[in-house]
Amino acid sequence: MRYKIAFYLVALVFDTAECYISDQKLTTRTFNKPRSLPQWNITSLASLTNYDEFYGKILRPVLKVRVPQTPGHTEVRKFITKQFEDLKWSVTLDEFEADTPYGLKTFRNIIATLNPVAKTRHVMSAHYDSKLFKPDGNGRQFIGAIDSAVPCAMLIEVARTVTPFFRAKPLSNEVTLQMVFFDGEEAFKDWSPTDSIYGSRHLAQFWKNTADDLAPVNPFAPSVQPTLMDSVQSLILLDLLGAPDPKFFNMFEATSHLFEHLKSKEDALYQANQLEEYKRNKKYFQSVELQQIYIEDDHIPFLREGVPILHLIPVPFPHCWHQLNDDETCLRNSTIHNLIKILRLFTVELFEL
Repeated sequence: MRYKIAFYLVALVFDTAECYISDQKLTTRTFNKPRSLPQWNITSLASLTNYDEFYGKILRPVLKVRVPQTPGHTEVRKFITKQFEDLKWSVTLDEFEADTPYGLKTFRNIIATLNPVAKTRHVMSAHYDSKLFKPDGNGRQFIGAIDSAVPCAMLIEVARTVTPFFRAKPLSNEVTLQMVFFDGEEAFKDWSPTDSIYGSRHLAQFWKNTADDLAPVNPFAPSVQPTLMDSVQSLILLDLLGAPDPKFFNMFEATSHLFEHLKSKEDALYQANQLEEYKRNKKYFQSVELQQIYIEDDHIPFLREGVPILHLIPVPFPHCWHQLNDDETCLRNSTIHNLIKILRLFTVELFEL
């Protein structure tokens, strides 16, 4: 991904994007305020992850070179797929070919859905490929720990630990949780509209053009066939996570309620004394809105179709971004564990489990 400072109001940003926020599709999306759990439930949820097991069994298997069409990329794709198959989620691959600066390549997005017959879904996502770099003189290769092995592992852990709560009662056919692992986010050479976000561009186009018989009818356009894109209530994108002291900002007005709820979960876990090596003066979720920064990432194709976006990416980017030291040495385990706790609590409350 890349970002630039854009010193104009967010309304102008949307204006340059053809005013997607005013698209009638958004009128079919309704948001209920997530409920808050009592402290004893918060403490119980916070204890669900054994971090050593998470690191060894979930994170470590994805800490490898994952450039598309390399052995490591295939291994990680199969690993992620198996994690969700073992959880009895519905798993599909969005496979396609695309031209790159190095010729035609095959990409595969991984789409895991808890309840595939639900009418709508909240999508949590990350990219699982890693950037192509030449090894250094010592043979050191680019791993992409924060970019985005850790986000992928965090999603798997959240899914693993919240699935029993979903299964404890009849699955809702109104809304479900879906997790998407994008392929080909990284540019092979220089970031451009055609050399970047291959997977998200393809999936957004597919969802936009594919009818969804389960989606609710738009009351403002009842004759229009809803698409798979219309049934996305929100897309939550994780990127560049795992380094110490991240700062997250509310970047989109349409998902302010979700950002504020995440912010409140950080506070609740702090009050319950469940955050490790945590400094109150270095809160993760910031009160200041930062809607003047334009970040190009996997959310862009969906933003252009009117999907509400929650972008969980630290600003400024971690120092190891696109450096060969984006490996295990760049990570702070306590930060990763804390973010897992926050995301899990957020998910449980969002779906009222």
